[in-house]
Amino acid sequence: MHQRIAELREQTQKFFFLFIALLLVFSLVLQWLGKNTLDHDELESVRWGLASSWVVDKHPPLTGWIGNFWAMATGYSTFFFLLFSKLNAFLALVIIYILNREFLTPKLALLSVAVFATSYPFIIMSQQLDANSVVIAIWPLTALLAWRALNQDNVSLWCVLGLTAALATLGKYHTVLFCIALFGAFCVHSNARLPKQWLLLGLAVLCFIAILSPHLYGLWKFDFPTFSYASNRIFQDTETQVSGRLSVLVWLPAQILFNLFGVVFLTWILWRKKAFGVLANKERNAQRFLIWVGLVFPTLPIAVSVILDIQLATYWGFNAWFLTPTLALYIIPAEKASLIESISVRRFCWFFPFYLLLSTALIIANQFSDIARPSAIPAASHLIEEKWHEGTNEPLTLVISPSRQGQGLAFYSDFHPNVANGRHAKNFPWLLDVASCNSGGVAFLALPEQAEWLTSKAIEHGAASFQYTVTTDENSGQFTKVKPLTFSVLAYPGGLCF
Repeated sequence: MHQRIAELREQTQKFFFLFIALLLVFSLVLQWLGKNTLDHDELESVRWGLASSWVVDKHPPLTGWIGNFWAMATGYSTFFFLLFSKLNAFLALVIIYILNREFLTPKLALLSVAVFATSYPFIIMSQQLDANSVVIAIWPLTALLAWRALNQDNVSLWCVLGLTAALATLGKYHTVLFCIALFGAFCVHSNARLPKQWLLLGLAVLCFIAILSPHLYGLWKFDFPTFSYASNRIFQDTETQVSGRLSVLVWLPAQILFNLFGVVFLTWILWRKKAFGVLANKERNAQRFLIWVGLVFPTLPIAVSVILDIQLATYWGFNAWFLTPTLALYIIPAEKASLIESISVRRFCWFFPFYLLLSTALIIANQFSDIARPSAIPAASHLIEEKWHEGTNEPLTLVISPSRQGQGLAFYSDFHPNVANGRHAKNFPWLLDVASCNSGGVAFLALPEQAEWLTSKAIEHGAASFQYTVTTDENSGQFTKVKPLTFSVLAYPGGLCF
């Protein structure tokens, strides 16, 4: 491990990682100047974390835990919150480099990192904290631990593997497919013939289940809310979307386009150099591991869709191709080594800057049109808080709103209330006590087009202690303009039962 880290100080590696670091810094400044507010997915992560629950809606809880912890640690600063995704992305590349060095020379390991680092999935995941980006470093770390555990007789390594795989599952359920691929890699490894290896695998599984058990209990207790959300997406059948097994026909080309400037470009270069012309004579265990993690894992959604007749969203698994470039480079036979050693890392370093230039153009265009204009969520949150203080001294602890903008209060309001991002608080039982009540201040928050819903809540729960409307004007952020935003609020500072 120390040797791999030391290699990062060598000239080629140092310049590459410095180049990526500078791009991430530029991306951070660009976002801060141009967005004015966090992305909805990032605000969502904070509201999940505020719940302090093993179960939240839509996704498992790790994204929320990290998002809320980072928000508190950085004083709810938009700039420093945006920094997390950049640090996480950079850490992921370091881990992937160390993982690649298990199979490739330093030059090819760096080339493989460059292929992934300048692909669209990596760029997107470096822009925000969400359920996809939260595993960008954990998945490669899990693969690294799995490979070393398979080749070492180390009990502690297997335990750590189980814990890391559990954390990855708490980040994104897609990790279940990753675990299937790792199990396949275990079964075809030569050490799988040893009974002790199966005992060590069993130990890793016990650690995995131990970490996941509170989440599994919470899912059962709250009637599997994340599964309900997922099932609504994977079994949908609409006129405008290709559904069921046919969704593979859309999903697969989407994966190719997502990785067009990464894996696909590398494959095209290797094909042009006729590097695939001879069967590689490589170490079997390594080759099989890379096939399972670098090829089977990214394409497993196809089997799931075909077997279960579910609809694949185009973004599912778009971040699973981190070891595919390594596989492509590893299977090249030794006699073709000089051909691939000549491939320049610089070929894969232009797409990220181009993407950032395009983002800059959108921010400039924002001064003249609504093409990338965000809502005035921070200003609206502060206005809601000020008006609440005028009506009561009680803290606001729960907000119910069918508007995604409403979850901005979780980050930008000094109250940092829990937010039920929907029409009914009962759909978020982890935010309520055993009697389905909230003893602190409750607010119903609605956009103008949701006035009818707000009226129904006043009828359902009785007259509010007070109600008000706030409107933010169009104004400038740093280098951006924001859309005006209007919220109507029903205030129940004494709490409510649902």
